[in-house]
Amino acid sequence: MTKSRTSGNPVDRLLNDRRVRSTVVDGRILYDVVGVLGMLAGSEFPGEVWNDLKAREPALARLAETVDLPNRVGQPPESIEALDMPGVLRLIQSVQSPKAETLKRWLIESARQRMDEAHNPELAFLRAQKLYRRRGYDRRWIDKRLRSVSTRQDLVSEWYRRGAKDSEHFRELTNRLMHEAFGMDVETYRRYKGLSRSTEKLRDHMTDLELALVALAETAAMSLSRDRNSASLEQLQADVTDAGRIVARTRDQIEHAGGRPIIDRTRMARPAQAA
Repeated sequence: MTKSRTSGNPVDRLLNDRRVRSTVVDGRILYDVVGVLGMLAGSEFPGEVWNDLKAREPALARLAETVDLPNRVGQPPESIEALDMPGVLRLIQSVQSPKAETLKRWLIESARQRMDEAHNPELAFLRAQKLYRRRGYDRRWIDKRLRSVSTRQDLVSEWYRRGAKDSEHFRELTNRLMHEAFGMDVETYRRYKGLSRSTEKLRDHMTDLELALVALAETAAMSLSRDRNSASLEQLQADVTDAGRIVARTRDQIEHAGGRPIIDRTRMARPAQAA
């Protein structure tokens, strides 16, 4: 049996509880404030707790957004007040309860770790290794995954220097690269893998070979941009198109030799076997 991938992050555990409803608006996850307070405050009347907090802390109240939460089929949506992740973290600071105090101590320790990592970046690398091991991934996969982070950051920096200036440019270039290499843009790839939550990272669900091909595509795109001295978004688009096609041919050859498709929704990156 494989190890569970349940997050060791207590805030994630809080927000992933089935009693905390959520919805996605413009790519952001928004959480039902009353549901979060029901878990945090341990009160039978979390709505009243929220009303008291809003009266006492207007700055916190202004962070809340009114959104429509999908309801059962045939019933109209329910209008609720919701907070995004930064808002939830701010909410935790305002609640006095044993559960909230536990989360506050965890947040303080997390902030201390980030400050240590700012002085010694190697600690961030070691922390990422530990987190993936805790989720059950084997060391070989972890090494590939962390190298892919470095490759991606190098590519984004290269794109920025050569004409890509905003998130929409980076998104368009990434989607074009992935579509040429794998026949799917990022969102289609995510759906193929069965990933619905925005917190689920596509690359965390790739096999070793998928990660290697993504790294090849990104490295090839970066190399072409440098060799051609690309200096505009249009030229970068041509680079990623060519890089993606190179990887598509490589993928075809591997699939032909191996007799099976590389991208398979049933062949996601698997955690290591439990010891």
